[in-house]
Amino acid sequence: MNKRTKQLIALLLCLPLLATAPLLTTGCKTTYQATAVSAVTVDKAMLAWGSYVKQFKPEAEKEQKVKRLYEQYQSSVSTVVASAIEWNNAKETGRGLSAAQSNFNAAVAASGWALSDLVNTIRMYGVKI
Repeated sequence: MNKRTKQLIALLLCLPLLATAPLLTTGCKTTYQATAVSAVTVDKAMLAWGSYVKQFKPEAEKEQKVKRLYEQYQSSVSTVVASAIEWNNAKETGRGLSAAQSNFNAAVAASGWALSDLVNTIRMYGVKI
């Protein structure tokens, strides 16, 4: 694994969501700034949810739904990481670039939807984020 791939993996593993695909090509600083917003959003939402659960003790069904949505979000982030690695390798080899980029774009879109579902569900339950 080359240095660039290692840097990409480290960046993506430290950040829970890559906000948009074009940012990957504009440099690490811009990517970090964009993804930091998503990281803060997830952290803030889950902290608010935890406080809400502690104070109001919602039904188990609500807790399970938030847990499931959070796990889906985490899974989508793993897919973003894997597809980013695939895309980076394709850029280096020149093989399968179009498919790898399409997979990456789809993974980023799916993770955005997963984040949105999680945050909107928590808000729907009356939690201020």
